[in-house]
This record gives sequence, structure tokens and C-alpha cells, in this order.
Amino acid sequence: MIKIEHHGGVFQIHPLIDETSSLGSIPPLWLKLIEPKIIRPGDGHWIWDGQVFPSHGLPKMKNPETGKPMSARSYVAHLFWEFADPLACKMACGVRNCLKPGHMVITLPQSPIFQTFRS
Repeated sequence: MIKIEHHGGVFQIHPLIDETSSLGSIPPLWLKLIEPKIIRPGDGHWIWDGQVFPSHGLPKMKNPETGKPMSARSYVAHLFWEFADPLACKMACGVRNCLKPGHMVITLPQSPIFQTFRS
């Protein structure tokens, strides 16, 4: 993949998608694994309608390589960015089960943005 941008250890590896994206610009793994479980209620969020982790209610999916449970948010983030610990993905919109890439922020866990999310 071509690295498009680099900001403090985060490489954007795919342009973000939104409601106007052409089919050819959407990562194939999004279409196969994520899109079938997305609901767009018309309020700008892309809501995960799949499984959630019972302990915290965040979107959960099977890792396509291992079959083990994993964060759907993390999977989506890694479709668009390349980053490693201690960086993590949070939703700037504050909606727990939103997976819209444009709402994602790659940041440090200590960042104030981590304290702004509603359940």
C-alpha cells in the first residue's frame, strides 16, 4: 500500500470514505466484513449492528485471520491508518458504536479526547 500522509507515527494508508465515496475507492475488506453490519440512521454516524463486547459495549468482530474476537473499531482504523502502541483509535463523535472512519482519531490514550466520550 502507498503511504499517503505521516503525522507523529501515524501513516494514512487509504483515503477516508464517506457517503459520497465511489465503490472503487472503498477498501474491499470494508465491503466484505464491515459494510454488511453498518446502519446509517441519517444523523451522520455509521452504526455497527454486529456483536459488541459485553463488558463495555464496544463493537466486536471475529479476527479474519485467527477467528478470535477483536475490536471492530481497531480493525476499521487499521484499514485506513498504520499505527502501533501506544497509539489507539477513539471516536471523536463520542458515539460508542459508530465506525465511520471520518469520526476516528488516532491519539495517545492519555489525550483529553479520551475523556470526552459518552456511552
